[in-house]
Amino acid sequence: MSDFQKILSADLPRYLQDLQSLVNIDCETRSKPGVDRAAAYLRERFREFGAQVQEFPQEKYGDMFYARWQGKGKSRIVLLGHSDTVYPDGTVAQFPFRRDGSRAYGPGVIDMKSGLLLGLYALRALLQTGFENFGEIGLFCNSEEEIGSPVSHDLYPTFVRGANAALVLDPARGDVSEIDRGDCGRKLEIDATHALISPLRTLSALRKNF
Repeated sequence: MSDFQKILSADLPRYLQDLQSLVNIDCETRSKPGVDRAAAYLRERFREFGAQVQEFPQEKYGDMFYARWQGKGKSRIVLLGHSDTVYPDGTVAQFPFRRDGSRAYGPGVIDMKSGLLLGLYALRALLQTGFENFGEIGLFCNSEEEIGSPVSHDLYPTFVRGANAALVLDPARGDVSEIDRGDCGRKLEIDATHALISPLRTLSALRKNF
């Protein structure tokens, strides 16, 4: 067993305690107080594990943050995650965190509270082995991913642009997904007429632009 694996094994009980505490926070996207509590819990852990944390307070949605560690190399690596869930307030009271053998249950336990903590504990273990061959490793945590990131989509380029690698900590199927679906938005400004004015002479704006 490598030093990295030994550290992770030793940290497992504390990881599970953190997971239980985080899962037992109701934090549906539109419940700003709940999402703020989840983000505050995460920020405290990131700072405890040696990260510099920059906060991005929000008015409508939960507060966001960017945590970073500095190394002695050149590469910049970005991790991405979110602190909100789809479960409404009151879910924890009916469906709190529990474990059954090797499985854990609770609102947001997979998507994506376990992923955020896995990233944190993996980075902590990596740094404890003495690994410093990186310029910066950072994690951006947004608060409204479950409804399409209406605010944070403008913040993502700040952290992702120019990075040598990016890893999304959202769940897959136990493997690392190199390619996945996504979405994008377009805003078009055109001068148009109704096609029925002269259907044989007009052009399709969609075909023309795409």
